[in-house]
Amino acid sequence: FFFFKQKTAYEISACLVGSEMCIRDRNTTAQLCARWMQLGSLYPFARNHNTINGNPQEPYAFDDLVTETSRVALKLRYSILKYYFTQFILKNGTGTIFRPLFFEFPTDDQLYNNQIMNEQFLIGTHLMAAPVLYEDEQTVKVYFPKGQWYNIYNGQRYQGKQFQVIKNKLPDPVPLFLREGGVLFVQDTTNVTRTWQLNNIVKILAAIKDSDNIATGVYAGIENYSNDEEIYQK
Repeated sequence: FFFFKQKTAYEISACLVGSEMCIRDRNTTAQLCARWMQLGSLYPFARNHNTINGNPQEPYAFDDLVTETSRVALKLRYSILKYYFTQFILKNGTGTIFRPLFFEFPTDDQLYNNQIMNEQFLIGTHLMAAPVLYEDEQTVKVYFPKGQWYNIYNGQRYQGKQFQVIKNKLPDPVPLFLREGGVLFVQDTTNVTRTWQLNNIVKILAAIKDSDNIATGVYAGIENYSNDEEIYQK
């Protein structure tokens, strides 16, 4: 577990890609592999990888729960994949979109707490993830920074500057929260197994700010993400 947590902390603070899911250099358990697949599905670059002498660690090498958790996690990844591409385009090569919370809220002292700094992160500026990283646990203690935050799955609202305990049983998707004023574009991933199968039809999740009733977001409607010229023309 320590290796899992240590690598997670490094990736949240510094990564542009992501580590190999389910541990490349050491063997893992079924439950930790399931949790890593949840987390790893949110890496900018995600892959399950192994060494020649390691135990099999593909999701199907464990049990049905790991397989189903992985399926749910990867379907979630594909549903918001164009959000990732859009965030990278907006960054224009100037940094990662996988960010510690204090990047966005530098004056909040709570965000320099080791547990929060190492175990929660932002994707872009408005989408916060709080994965479960501990074996045999089905809840996670989440700190919400300033503002209102919304569970993207059920719309439940959380007041900022406080902690909440969030349930997350396997194979449920990883806890994700949308910050007020932000918009998340979600796609249907039924029968989708390749990026090119994603169309430009989206469901819009808007976290309306109470102060002005406004939420804004950008969506890159690109058909071919392998063509840089097409990306830059949009």
